[in-house]
Amino acid sequence: MVGGLNPDYPYDVCYIPAVIYAAGYVAFLGGSLLIREKSQKAHRPGTLDPKLTGRALVLLFGFAAVQFFFAVQAYGGLPLLGYWEGSVDVGEVNARQSETGFGQLGLLTLTTFLISAAMLVLVVQPGAPRPVLRLLFIGYLILAWLITSMAGKRQGFLMCIFILLAGLCVRGVNPIRTVLRLFGVVEPFARSRLMSILAIIFGVLFVLAYVGTMGALRTGAGKFAIGFSGITLYMEVPLINFEYQCGLIGFGPYIFSIPDLLLGLLPYRLIEFLGGGTGREEILYPEPTASAGIYGPLHFYTGLWGCLVFAFVLGMLCKFAYMKARTNDLFLLIYAQCSWALFVAHSFNLFLILLYVPAPLVAFTCFYWVLKLVQGTRRIKPKDRFAGPITEHVRSSRL
Repeated sequence: MVGGLNPDYPYDVCYIPAVIYAAGYVAFLGGSLLIREKSQKAHRPGTLDPKLTGRALVLLFGFAAVQFFFAVQAYGGLPLLGYWEGSVDVGEVNARQSETGFGQLGLLTLTTFLISAAMLVLVVQPGAPRPVLRLLFIGYLILAWLITSMAGKRQGFLMCIFILLAGLCVRGVNPIRTVLRLFGVVEPFARSRLMSILAIIFGVLFVLAYVGTMGALRTGAGKFAIGFSGITLYMEVPLINFEYQCGLIGFGPYIFSIPDLLLGLLPYRLIEFLGGGTGREEILYPEPTASAGIYGPLHFYTGLWGCLVFAFVLGMLCKFAYMKARTNDLFLLIYAQCSWALFVAHSFNLFLILLYVPAPLVAFTCFYWVLKLVQGTRRIKPKDRFAGPITEHVRSSRL
């Protein structure tokens, strides 16, 4: 083993994480190759009625706005504004957060994911977006940003945007052109290659500035920042923790315990009441506030073979959801949500955290079938209400 290159953390490089990640990738690929369902041509109308989904989105907007108001009351004001003024710090905000009602902030986050799901169903519709859809999109961005960023957290808003972009790509839609149209850019400019390049540059700069500024505000390091350091820390620190963990327990496990592994599927307050997972608190990680990546808890509680089984099953499920998402709106929402968890797998295992994957998937399923029930009761055929048709799309049989 050799010493780590980051002088701020005590750890050694043992290369076991490289073996686990490489083997996990092969297992994930093997699981995905087992799903050989014939690929269907992606088409954008989907299986939900856009008009009905739009009405549901408006109701969700109102529900989220009410929850946001009570969340601000629970915090004693908008934490982000307090960071800006220097009147609060992270410790004080976290203390106020722990005093909120059981499930209050979790329900608000889950409602935000439902809003993102309904918005995705609308933006994948064919044709040029009408003014009402553009208005809903702008309202969505404002409300999602307020909810996910009010405490200075960085992941939530980026997650919402990523979900929309991933869903658009699955349906074979150019996400850049779609976003430009939603912002009112006229069709010739929206199709321009130069405009697409400028949009990409702006998007990259926005992410760098957003992550840097939120980090600076939370830590009191300033009111504006831009750079790669905030993003690289998200990738570097979990790997440092995983290197440290592997250096202590090798290929693992430290203690074989499926119940402790699945503890994250319970509400956070209940986990605190039960005392957290057995064993992990015995290891003092170089960065205790960060995770150890997607394989951290799996390696700790089930060892190498547990990591491989998880990756194999995950590969099968994600491939199945992807194939179905090309024509079915429920699986579109499921895969879009999972896409972010896959994207940040180097930093977190969101698949084993109730609020980020398991609960949203249950909520999406309920949301989808409630709308389908209403749609069937009213004998509504899916039609494009929020978008005018530009090209013809083949409508295949849908659930």
